[in-house]
Amino acid sequence: DGSTVPPMDFYAVCDYAASLCLEAMAARASQIGDSTMGADTVNYRSKAQEYLSLAAKIRKRYYNQLGIEETPANVENRAAISVGNLRNIMSTAGVDRLVHGKDTR
Repeated sequence: DGSTVPPMDFYAVCDYAASLCLEAMAARASQIGDSTMGADTVNYRSKAQEYLSLAAKIRKRYYNQLGIEETPANVENRAAISVGNLRNIMSTAGVDRLVHGKDTR
């Protein structure tokens, strides 16, 4: 459902989805076998390459619209964090926590 995407990012998400579809089309084009008749052969490899190059161009447009790097320079030093409220996740009725049990709360 596109209603959960912020309006300013809608076209970027559409570009990303289009690039995924083009990659699927490239995979499909590369799976098609050769014709039994030599005169009717079509170069499917070039079709797959065209789809992949289009997918790369559209994915680059996605990254440009969102202002993020396509390949981050330093992936190892990125922060990994999750913020949430444990009271919403763990109810107080019968779940012991790591530090103190339910009887001491």
